[in-house]
Amino acid sequence: MQMLKYMTVVLALAFFAATAGTAPAQAPAAPQPGSEVVKPAPPENPPAQKATPAPGAPAETKTPDANSPAGTQPQSPFDFRFILILVAGFVLLWFFTGRSRRKQEAKRKEMLANLKKGDKVTSIGGIVGTVVEVREDEVLVKVDETNNVRMRFARWAIRGVGEDAKVETPDQRQDKK
Repeated sequence: MQMLKYMTVVLALAFFAATAGTAPAQAPAAPQPGSEVVKPAPPENPPAQKATPAPGAPAETKTPDANSPAGTQPQSPFDFRFILILVAGFVLLWFFTGRSRRKQEAKRKEMLANLKKGDKVTSIGGIVGTVVEVREDEVLVKVDETNNVRMRFARWAIRGVGEDAKVETPDQRQDKK
């Protein structure tokens, strides 16, 4: 769920950053019936006529001015900035999700490495008991004190030790989040 939140924020930021430099195109307003159409006044100093080049001479090319309306081209919201920000967002998302997963895995390895006789444990199947014996790959757990019932578990099948060994219902897990 947290990954979905990160993804939404990254996509929103990428979209806003990519479209920040572009202005939305505005359509000219249609004249209202009964209103006068006002034409813009002609410029005071009309541009001088340029001489036409002689035949065979190379034509002069004019680069459009950034301020002239003919020189501006509408930018697509999916230009290189959008893609760059999107890729950077995915890299950050991958980094943070991988980091939390590595932390959880390191915590679990440490918990399993520190198992000792007398620890209260819970298995991945929900069986609660007390550690009687610890071997390299196995853990012997006493499940019932009165009948001396013991079960052998693979070390990887231990879900929690100590306070983490408390039995939780799915409702209790949702309350923690």
